[in-house]
Amino acid sequence: TEGGSDKTLDALEAATGVSKLRHRDTSALSDGQRRAVQLFVALAPPKLEVILLDEACADLDALVRDRVLTYVRATSATVLYATHVFDGLDEWP
Repeated sequence: TEGGSDKTLDALEAATGVSKLRHRDTSALSDGQRRAVQLFVALAPPKLEVILLDEACADLDALVRDRVLTYVRATSATVLYATHVFDGLDEWP
């Protein structure tokens, strides 16, 4: 996955679920929705070489967390992921 392309941004938008939040004021968003928007903005730059995630999925529900981590795994970036939630990480190399 190469960041920045329309296809990649569509995939990231689907992973984070931010399309339905597009016209909402950020003050009306839940913590998880705000975190999803923050992740979308952080992961959107073209071709990230290194992704550092420090409790980045803490406020996300399990489904969004799984989709975001699946998206991140599909990139060619080196990923450093610090978390206290280990669900689903057993599949990571």
